[in-house]
Amino acid sequence: MLQIPAEGGRSSAVINEGAIFDVIAAMATDGVATVAGWAAGVADRSRVLTMGVGDPTLTARYPTPIDRR
Repeated sequence: MLQIPAEGGRSSAVINEGAIFDVIAAMATDGVATVAGWAAGVADRSRVLTMGVGDPTLTARYPTPIDRR
């Protein structure tokens, strides 16, 4: 499992092509914002990926209280 930290943090890991792995977005540290999903349209906090060719970039979405209005 690879965990993506909140607040603009980054994580990296060496994963072989074809490997299947879980990625979980961290909870926000402000105590208010929650994970709304991923920029790729996945709505869950976690997602399962199969590693392809190249380095993927994953972006978790954390809407602010103003965004939720």
